[in-house]
Amino acid sequence: YTDGEVTSIVRDVFFFFFQAEDGIRDAQESRGLGDVYKRQPYRMRRTSVFFPIGRARSMCSAANPLLWQGRFPRFAEVQPVHVLPAIKQRLEQAETALSELEATVATSSPGCYKLLAHEIERIGDLVSAPWSVVSHLMAVKNSDELREAHAAVQPLVVEFGTRMSQSRVLHQAWQRLQDSSTHWAQLNHQQRRVVELQLLEGTLGGVGLSEEATAEHNQIKAELAKLSTAFSNHGLDATKAWKLELTLPEQVRGLPGWAKHLMSETAGQHGESAAAIAGPGVELHALDAPGLL
Repeated sequence: YTDGEVTSIVRDVFFFFFQAEDGIRDAQESRGLGDVYKRQPYRMRRTSVFFPIGRARSMCSAANPLLWQGRFPRFAEVQPVHVLPAIKQRLEQAETALSELEATVATSSPGCYKLLAHEIERIGDLVSAPWSVVSHLMAVKNSDELREAHAAVQPLVVEFGTRMSQSRVLHQAWQRLQDSSTHWAQLNHQQRRVVELQLLEGTLGGVGLSEEATAEHNQIKAELAKLSTAFSNHGLDATKAWKLELTLPEQVRGLPGWAKHLMSETAGQHGESAAAIAGPGVELHALDAPGLL
């Protein structure tokens, strides 16, 4: 498509972004492209005006594609060497913004819903936008180099997520808002639900734990994230390693032509002699999509 065609298409499409009720600051694996796109930069999602394609391209002054704030992630350009500097930069920005927000809400009135809701999401997106791209690539373009880069920054991402969910200042601000009958009455049903979920997230995140219990909780959370990634990597390795060789015609009898052709191509990719669709040879079935489907 040309720039003009893409711009025309985009203008005719409505983008809906959904935030899961369990929050956006998780450090787990991406659940797919929808999860990646919903985590793209805050200011791009909250405007109804789309930038022309040419202008969007000119916005990318940084060499790191993970820091790109355009309409779509630049998956093809992301390399493992981009992960550490991008995530560290965003974590520093998010930490500064979080400290500033805590200083502001500590002395603000209970009726600061918009400030809390918008700023918490914006701060979370600073980290989750590039991190979700990395997590998605871990699932679809896994490599030893990417795994190493992911493992290097995952503890930092988990640490910041924990720091944010355990912020007593923010938790108390949400609690003051809920306890204020005047300000609570001004919120609609959806806004009240956000407040309730933020309070629940803080409670489950350990905001009320003692210092000793908090340290244990954080250690378990970091270990859980590490184990989750290791499990995913082992699952990918096992999936790639599994194959089923079918060498007899009766073993593939009844399969559609496209399936036989796909299996022949898979055999060729694994170094086997690629078989003709209806002829003798080695047909190889693997667990990669679309063969699995």
